[in-house]
Amino acid sequence: MKRAAGAAPPGAAPGRTAGLILCGGRSSRMGVDKALLRIGPRTLLDLALEHMGQVAAPVVLSITARQDPPRGYERLEWVRDEQADQGPLFGMARGFRALTGRAERVVVMPVDMPFLTGPWLARLVAGLAGHQACLFRWQGFTNALTAAYALALLPRLEALIQEGRRRPIALIEGVPTRVLEIEGDAERQSGPPSMMDTDTPADYREALRLAGFGSAGGVPVWVSLPTEGGLVQLPLFAATAGEALDYIGAVYPEHGAADGHPAPRLWRGSGGARAPLRPADSLVAEERLDCALS
Repeated sequence: MKRAAGAAPPGAAPGRTAGLILCGGRSSRMGVDKALLRIGPRTLLDLALEHMGQVAAPVVLSITARQDPPRGYERLEWVRDEQADQGPLFGMARGFRALTGRAERVVVMPVDMPFLTGPWLARLVAGLAGHQACLFRWQGFTNALTAAYALALLPRLEALIQEGRRRPIALIEGVPTRVLEIEGDAERQSGPPSMMDTDTPADYREALRLAGFGSAGGVPVWVSLPTEGGLVQLPLFAATAGEALDYIGAVYPEHGAADGHPAPRLWRGSGGARAPLRPADSLVAEERLDCALS
């Protein structure tokens, strides 16, 4: 018997909402895995899991065929695209397949939206009632990757891939859809903008500032930090070396001053010309600094 449009697939947990966090992509503009960027001491992936966990369970995470799960997060439920660099529809399809039979609907979000909190995701879930898709529209853009969908859309999603169509917005063509206009809501909210993503180092630097880990009166600088995962280039807004050190210690507590450990210092220059900065020293826009123990 033909299933009615919008009905749950056979065996689906009635009423259950699952989550899908999109962690794939080459991060070519950022240059590093965005999931591991920190806002304060927490990674973007930590924040996405927290926010998604407020509205959805189970939660799966998608990566590309060429990626491995980020270090320390291997025990989460990961799915891989069958083909690399083919766009987010592949990650969505793998996630939908993994969740079929375990939920009726799924909330989708990219990992690089640190301020997209649980209440905003809950609006997508509520807006899905009587529809097969619910999306936000903000600044004239309808975002198909920040949305809620009926898992019954999996066959349509797979058909789009077979047809060679790669734009996620194609998923809602001819589908009962609710689009939530949130321009006014987003402008009235206090705090960082919920729809902000972190595609570039400049975006990340601004996200840190909005979260309280950067100074509006500072200049943009880069700080090189040795970490367990390798060398990290941290973009900051800071006016002085002391201010930068405070932000570094807040984002990477392992680089902050601790009892019994040498205090970190900032160094300017390279090789034998490298010189330590005093806390009161002013910083120069776009300069690159090293953070090391004194």
